[in-house]
Amino acid sequence: MVYKEIKNFLTKELCETLIKKFKSYNGKYIKFQNRFLIRLKHFPEDNLFLEVIKKYEKPNIPIKNIEILFWPLGEFHILHDDTIFYDITTITYLNEDYEGGRTVVEGTEIKPEIGKFIEFDSNKKHLVTQLTKGQRYVLLCWYKNENK
Repeated sequence: MVYKEIKNFLTKELCETLIKKFKSYNGKYIKFQNRFLIRLKHFPEDNLFLEVIKKYEKPNIPIKNIEILFWPLGEFHILHDDTIFYDITTITYLNEDYEGGRTVVEGTEIKPEIGKFIEFDSNKKHLVTQLTKGQRYVLLCWYKNENK
């Protein structure tokens, strides 16, 4: 299989709460291309973010980066891999009420579902199609084995 999938990895309620929390951090966003993100580790005082980080911890490989990313209308991401920085890439969908904005991993399109988690090796080529309606929120987590 190209990717691992876990449905309802995060509850619908937690996904909605994370979107609200993201919006409440207005002005503290990092701009990446035309997208906006919040790195959860930059807010160690935020108990919700700390709880979420714990859900993503793996026993033998550290989290290198974990963030909530907001995609506005018209955004997309070209075919790429993440190996320059990471070993494992994960995406968790926080909402599904949009059109376009589909993740495609090695030619396989993934249907967004609230709380669905996908994981794949960072060397897998992937992209995100253009967002044609609505707004897209995802939680991204990457891992890097620093002992390689």
